[in-house]
Amino acid sequence: MWVMSDRGIPRSLRMIQGFGVHTFRLVNAAGEAHFVKFHWKPKLGIHSLVWDEAVKIAGADADFHRRDLWDAIEAGEYPEWELGLQIFTEDQAEGFSFDVLDATKLIPQELVPVTPVGRMVLNRNPDNFFAETEQVAFCAAHVVPGIDFSNDPLLAGRIHSYTDAQITRLGGVNFHEIPINAPLAPVHNNQRDGLHRQAIPRGKVAYEPNSLAGGYGQACGCPSFMELTCSFDMMTAKRRYGNAIALRVNVTVEKT
Repeated sequence: MWVMSDRGIPRSLRMIQGFGVHTFRLVNAAGEAHFVKFHWKPKLGIHSLVWDEAVKIAGADADFHRRDLWDAIEAGEYPEWELGLQIFTEDQAEGFSFDVLDATKLIPQELVPVTPVGRMVLNRNPDNFFAETEQVAFCAAHVVPGIDFSNDPLLAGRIHSYTDAQITRLGGVNFHEIPINAPLAPVHNNQRDGLHRQAIPRGKVAYEPNSLAGGYGQACGCPSFMELTCSFDMMTAKRRYGNAIALRVNVTVEKT
């Protein structure tokens, strides 16, 4: 909520506007970067309660907001938000009368319009509250390719502090491997070990570039060094895994 605004108390979690607070960067394939602000606009609109209404509702049902959200999803009235972006250049930012890296500042839409780019729909309730809700780890440091950070000082602090908070709360550095936090596609980043490790990496290589796995880590599907020592077909090894691996196998075979 915006302090001192006239929006009052939210009528429903389905009617709350989302805002990224910080200024991030969008980076294209050519390495060109633009500043961006993220906005979530509820399809049901933004609605609020006056004080007397909020007191009555909270007195009758302290879990009103959570129950309202759950019941709506169960009834098939799925909450939906539109994702919009405010995209602008560094030159534009220099011309504003305020600092875009100040998290307390909003960029007027008259200066930078919000462009709709997508939507988010909540279409099911959790099957297991602990596994799917209590273990969720939101972390400002985790971004997908194409999104980068700005020099927003508050964002810089959150990049570090949120990671520390999740490590402490969820018991170790591998909190991103818990099913509710893990991506749908496999991740090949050469990371291994640590408390509560969910994956079982194979082979000796946990770094890249390297000379033992064709320059890649074992998570990418390349066979381990020990597996290759069993192959005496140098041409096949070179075709499949590259010259570096074939050469290493050749040296090993000569020694044995």
